[in-house]
Amino acid sequence: MGKKMGNTHFICESVFSVNAPYYHYYSTPPEKELLFLLEDDYRAATNMIAVAAMMSGCRVLAYAIMSNHLHFILTGSKDECESFIRELLKRLNMFLRRYRRPTFDVDFNTVEISDLKQMRDEIAYVVRNPYAARNDVNPFSYPWCTGYLYFNSMLPLYPQGIPASELSIRASRAIKWGRDCRLPSTLRVADGMILPSSFVDYRLAESMFENTRQFIWWITRNVESYTATAARLGESSLLTDEEAYMIAVKCCKTEFGTDNPRLLPQSHKQQLVRSLKQEYGASNKQLSRCTGIPLAFINEMFPPLSP
Repeated sequence: MGKKMGNTHFICESVFSVNAPYYHYYSTPPEKELLFLLEDDYRAATNMIAVAAMMSGCRVLAYAIMSNHLHFILTGSKDECESFIRELLKRLNMFLRRYRRPTFDVDFNTVEISDLKQMRDEIAYVVRNPYAARNDVNPFSYPWCTGYLYFNSMLPLYPQGIPASELSIRASRAIKWGRDCRLPSTLRVADGMILPSSFVDYRLAESMFENTRQFIWWITRNVESYTATAARLGESSLLTDEEAYMIAVKCCKTEFGTDNPRLLPQSHKQQLVRSLKQEYGASNKQLSRCTGIPLAFINEMFPPLSP
């Protein structure tokens, strides 16, 4: 078993090396505006991503479209990836102007992905992003993120659409947001949207993980890597109650030799909540639920921000 796992890991490492470099681009959320409001907005954004990838020559391994920001994992030269962002922003600004939305600068930050573990962390962070932000989202079925593409044996049963080259000129222009309406037959379209399965290199993303079980573990259980990635990107880590408790138990075992945070003396509980707050971004209510410390006392330690 060990030898098999070792060989699989070596294959992942080789695939990672051969296809480098990789970049995680993520936009800074505007302070007072939303980028996308309606389902049609998200569909338009999906088309923009597909066209930007086609125009730039880079490959998309993962993305997440949120109401106020975007995440992309790309592979290609730095020039190709920067071209992707320019093509995307050009179409996004056209979209905002056409629908008389407030226009504003969308700033993108970039992190180069240097090794296989970081690649797994970054893919998991992107796939997990909608789930972390909304309590009604399944990370493996949210339609505006690539999470549902990976290791999905049901994918061939999804609508396959028609080749984009068969669209009318008017339909092609609506998708491409430009006068040049040519779209390749490799892109497939259903209900006016380019299907992500036809432009996302999800097979390459899958090959960064040894198997389905490892992929799911990285998304759902590897909480510490998620919080570390959020810190590296300068974003808040939004933990579920279960995840906050898992971390609390692990910290208790490591620092105090017990697996029950509620049995700690008060001084150790305060030490624990400081660690959970500062290192993992747990909310005040989560800290109270995990440790049994009254919320009022937690709020004195970490005063809530005024609305």
